[in-house]
Amino acid sequence: MDREELFLRLEKALAARDSFLLNKYAKNLLEVVPYHPKAYYYLAEASLMSWDYTQAVKYLEEAIKHNPKEFFLRRKYALAKLNNGNEKEAVKLYSTLLKEQPKNADLYYDLGKYYTQNWNAEKAIKNLTKVVELEPNRLEVYTYLIETFQSARRYDDALEYLDKAIQQDAKNLDWYKARININKRQNDLDACVRDYEQLLYLSGDNEADIRLEFGDLYAEFGLYPQAHKQYTILIDSQEEKGEAKNGMHYRKRGEIRLKTADYQGALEDLEVALELNSKDGSLYYFCAKAQHLQGDKMAALENLVKGMPFKPKQLVEMQELAGRISMDLEDWYGAKVQFETMSKTKGVARQGFFLLGIMHRKKGELEDAYKNWLTAKKHGHPQAQDMIDKYCHSIVDDADGGSAKNPEEEFGPESERNAASPFLRKLFGKYWQLDKDMTMDKSLTFQRMPEFLKKSIFEMIESLAFTISPQGVTLVNPLQNNMQAYYRILEETAHSVEIAGKRMGANEKEVKLRLSFYQNRLKVEGLMPGMGSEVLYFVETDLKKIDPKDQQEKIDRLADNAKNLLNNVFSDLMDKFKKK
Repeated sequence: MDREELFLRLEKALAARDSFLLNKYAKNLLEVVPYHPKAYYYLAEASLMSWDYTQAVKYLEEAIKHNPKEFFLRRKYALAKLNNGNEKEAVKLYSTLLKEQPKNADLYYDLGKYYTQNWNAEKAIKNLTKVVELEPNRLEVYTYLIETFQSARRYDDALEYLDKAIQQDAKNLDWYKARININKRQNDLDACVRDYEQLLYLSGDNEADIRLEFGDLYAEFGLYPQAHKQYTILIDSQEEKGEAKNGMHYRKRGEIRLKTADYQGALEDLEVALELNSKDGSLYYFCAKAQHLQGDKMAALENLVKGMPFKPKQLVEMQELAGRISMDLEDWYGAKVQFETMSKTKGVARQGFFLLGIMHRKKGELEDAYKNWLTAKKHGHPQAQDMIDKYCHSIVDDADGGSAKNPEEEFGPESERNAASPFLRKLFGKYWQLDKDMTMDKSLTFQRMPEFLKKSIFEMIESLAFTISPQGVTLVNPLQNNMQAYYRILEETAHSVEIAGKRMGANEKEVKLRLSFYQNRLKVEGLMPGMGSEVLYFVETDLKKIDPKDQQEKIDRLADNAKNLLNNVFSDLMDKFKKK
């Protein structure tokens, strides 16, 4: 194969992004013309296609060695260096190239794209805006630039460049959708509506999808009549064209009708959707909800039972509704099955116990109701104590022997003495968060603990902090309600204090804590019952900096566990650990 034929094949392989053929023909070219710089360039391109930047750098170095003045090769070399993690060296190379060709948009584009992908918004914007300045019709740059403005929350700038992008390519539907997303984030409904109307004008074969999104926009803003109109246009259009029914369109309109109390209309639409997709568990739920609101409890219960095996995302809501309907029908066994299932489900256990309490009260079984509400309260249910106060006076009095003191009465008078404590005064008005490193370093228990258990425990409490005042201790939880406790001083020295306390609204056993300072950290002993001399270490923190991740998951976890730090949850975990 001669040289000219090889070059033709190389260009075809490059255009087809075929790294195998590119590599093969480039090596053939080196056999025909040893040390040809273009052969090394093609080998570098093949390496770049495979994300082998290290090898690409080596090939480009060889190409430049044989053609040191070729600007294109030096740009490719700088780009390969950049993508290979040699940012400092690559930036110097780009700086040299820009001195030679200060209006070369490709150089700014390389840097801008790199900084976008590496989350350096300031440098990305600086380089990408320069590309737009030099080549305003270079459309791919707008994508990176708008993405970067959004990540930096500079929405007005993102909108400005979206307008410029639309001026360059007014038929690109993606620009309008991007602008809609930004305007939706800023609650500018009118701007979103204008863009959807323009999208419908440009839509062609995509009209149905865009109109569905248009309806969803209105539904998201709570404008149900307008959403209903868009979904109806879709359904009517399909019927006129003789097209097959689309279950999603009927489902969307059915959900809207449900929200506007058109229960019969909702049921009609949802049943059409269910005929088209009988394995969608959510549809059974919405049908049941419409039937329940119409008063047809048996039909609602039948749909709930049919839909649960499909495990839709509304499974818990289905269980609760089925249980409540069973209660209304005095099917106590059916209600118990649903509520007990909930009580064994992570994240909703407290609601399950709460509903079991309601069921037992309706049956006249107050002691069982009290036990379940007490368990719901321990799991953090916000209404459980109200139900106990309302219905269980006699049971609580009997359990306390008629003589138990309210914690507020028992500990309230101690606040004056607490306020005078020299040691505690150093803590008042400050927030303290667990020092994970110090605790793991000094705690023998944590050192012996398996990594999975250690990680689980620290994740459970990393978003908590506590603060202390003369009136009490508050466990601050950014994810849900704070937990508060009263306390009294048992013993105090110049460097430590021992206190005992109870949670507000609870008549449980006193918990004792010893607080002292250790290496500029607050040392707390006895926080976990059953741990003997085990300690935790806390560091002063700014409450605003507590930024919990995976909030919903942690809400569920904390509701089940962290609320019980002052009882024996941790002891249970340790017992399981010791048995392993």
